[in-house]
Amino acid sequence: MENDKVFMMIRESILVFSPLKETDIKIDSNLSGDLSLDSTDRLELVLDLEQKLDISIPTEDYGWCKTIEDVVLLVKQIQAQNTKEGIK
Repeated sequence: MENDKVFMMIRESILVFSPLKETDIKIDSNLSGDLSLDSTDRLELVLDLEQKLDISIPTEDYGWCKTIEDVVLLVKQIQAQNTKEGIK
């Protein structure tokens, strides 16, 4: 999946549980600072992405994500690893 598609999916997920506007969410937006996502919001985001993409995002891997771009890169890394291992 292309980075733009992953970004759009992340943005759509955030818009479901956040009062933000689509234009507020940019690839370099800081999850806590710019978007004011608390730990519950971040968990909702992870769970939604796991369901939509049929992947598992380990908590220890997600903890280092500070920006939307970090989340995109993590999703891409997990997808690449799953492909390498023969998992979806």
